[in-house]
Parts: sequence; C-alpha cells; structure tokens
Amino acid sequence: MLTELIASIREYFSNNYPHVDMGGISDATISKYMERYYIKNEPFRTQMDCLYDYIVSQDLADIQE
Repeated sequence: MLTELIASIREYFSNNYPHVDMGGISDATISKYMERYYIKNEPFRTQMDCLYDYIVSQDLADIQE
C-alpha cells in the first residue's frame, strides 16, 4: 500500500506540479512527511498542497519556474 501511495503522490506531482523535480526526493522522505498527525486525516489534495509547501520551504527539490 505504501508503494501505491508513493506512486500516486509522484503521479500527482507530475500532473499538477510539473515544475517540481521529485526525482531527488526519496520515498522515505515522502512517507515520513505523510505520516505526520496533522496531514494523515486531510483529503489527498490538501495533503499534496501541504507536501508541496514542505518541499519548497525545505528546498528539497529543484523548482523550475
């Protein structure tokens, strides 16, 4: 199930945030973020918006504008 979630997240970012290079972010990093208590119960789209903010704020990926 975790593999499916990570695949869904990567696909979502590819479709909705194509300017974010997710290739350099490990599955473990994504998984650890998604386990945070304030993220777990949010709708998927909200989770992705929060993950995007986290990636940008922590400079975890190259962002091409």
